[in-house]
Amino acid sequence: DITEINLPDGLDSIEDETFMNCYDLTSITIPDSVTKIGESAFSHCESLNSISIPFLKFGMITKFFLYSLMMVVFLVD
Repeated sequence: DITEINLPDGLDSIEDETFMNCYDLTSITIPDSVTKIGESAFSHCESLNSISIPFLKFGMITKFFLYSLMMVVFLVD
């Protein structure tokens, strides 16, 4: 089971429901190149407790993480 994901530089989007129901996922790092996160991309990732996401890249973090418990780390350049 996958517990940690470091997405590659150059990735431009995370599609709808990409990681939905990845129950064992605990940590994910999203590169600066990502400009879109699809709806419910991380929904029901019940073990997700840490995410690194570029600061101010996304104005709202809502439906991406539905039913996920986590700490969000904003990276400042």
